[in-house]
Amino acid sequence: MTCDGELPKSQVVAKERELRKALEEVKALLVVSAGAAKAAGFQDASFWDAYRVARSAASRERTRSREIALNSAIQEGFREGTKVIPSNGLRGTITKINRTRVRVMTETRGMRNVPPRCMKKA
Repeated sequence: MTCDGELPKSQVVAKERELRKALEEVKALLVVSAGAAKAAGFQDASFWDAYRVARSAASRERTRSREIALNSAIQEGFREGTKVIPSNGLRGTITKINRTRVRVMTETRGMRNVPPRCMKKA
């Protein structure tokens, strides 16, 4: 939903709430139309098990690709203390490198968790 925290947390939480509500409405529609859903295989437990497995695999793949991107960024010289410009335009300094993101302290003393694809060297 955001690349480097440019949206206030309240907006991010509101969007998450909206998306979760939409998900619940879709699930409710599936239950209401049980006959059609069952014919399509949506009520079948194996469908939901397969969905959870696929979602988990996709999540692991996203994490793996982010780790690869972070390793590439480190090889390009993104290390603690490096001056960078996140995509929001605020200059900052890398203070910590996590598993998939980089912690940046901006010139205004704000802390941001930024994926490496969203920043460049200053």
